Amino acid sequence: MDRLQKWKMALTQTANFSGHQINPRNGYECEFIEKIVKYISNKINHVPLHVADYPVGVESRVLKVNSLMDVGSNGEAQMIGIYGNRGMGKTTLARAVYNFIADQFDGLCFLHDVKILSKLVELEVKLGDVNEGIPVLKQRLHRKKVLLILDDVHKLKQLRVLAGGLDWFGPGSKVIITTRNKQLLASHGIERAYEIDKLNENEALELMRWNAFKYNMVDSNFDRVLRCAVTFSFGIPLVLEVVGSNLFGKNIEEWKSALNQEERIPIKNIIEILKISFDTLDDVLDDALDDALDYFDDDDEDERIPIKNITEILKISFDALDDALDDGLDALDDALDDGLDALEDKCLIM
Repeated sequence: MDRLQKWKMALTQTANFSGHQINPRNGYECEFIEKIVKYISNKINHVPLHVADYPVGVESRVLKVNSLMDVGSNGEAQMIGIYGNRGMGKTTLARAVYNFIADQFDGLCFLHDVKILSKLVELEVKLGDVNEGIPVLKQRLHRKKVLLILDDVHKLKQLRVLAGGLDWFGPGSKVIITTRNKQLLASHGIERAYEIDKLNENEALELMRWNAFKYNMVDSNFDRVLRCAVTFSFGIPLVLEVVGSNLFGKNIEEWKSALNQEERIPIKNIIEILKISFDTLDDVLDDALDDALDYFDDDDEDERIPIKNITEILKISFDALDDALDDGLDALDDALDDGLDALEDKCLIM
């Protein structure tokens, strides 16, 4: 009975709350209703993107990118760049930024494949249809406050077709471009850009723990080998994830064996790691690295090979390339040796 009485009192108090009174000088009631519907619709329709299984270090970097934007402003549209080498987490960061500010825009689009804008403008416009497509895009977008993310842009033409100028977009719009090419951003007149940095030691250790143990707190006996593994990974998120995942479920002796390069990891993972080392080379070499994986049959891509044989594997696929490539591979070999020397110095491995 006491519970019933409490419910009655609560309902009575709720019914006695006075509503918000609209001042006629600030607009008609229907305009306020439209604003309320728009606000609620934006909240409901925004489906957060998956950022990462273990988003270590992402939040602080989101704040750095956010500091480059006037997010709450309805002034001129802005273009912001995120650049850095492969494997540094540019896409992960872009997704996190998207989730952080998405509810402040009328239109949203995250384009990992920069070929169409159908999600945003409700029609397909292919990159090849430049003459016809650009006027349509400008017409559809210039009145909307949109958040557009163009992920992994390689060529200036892609930017010119999909985000030709600030006047394409409505006031308050934000266009975020991720790329490995800083010069591409400068060529498109983008002055505000964030260079994504490597994880610091504490962040790298945490990401390694999550991938190798699925927990952030682990047995203290693993402290030394953990630090060795982090040294080998150079603070690069992709490398930390690959190395950590391949060490999952293994004991200390197996960790030591791995760090002595006796561990065998899948060919497909090696190729992905090595792409990081060749970001200064052109698209031809990038394609060649993909061909290196295609060289093996589908049934072989999970075959395991010694880490120390990475260079030899790549040379199989690069026979058609010139001496410059061989010089690059030799430099990579030297870098691997230097990395091992550092491990020996810091971790006393044999």
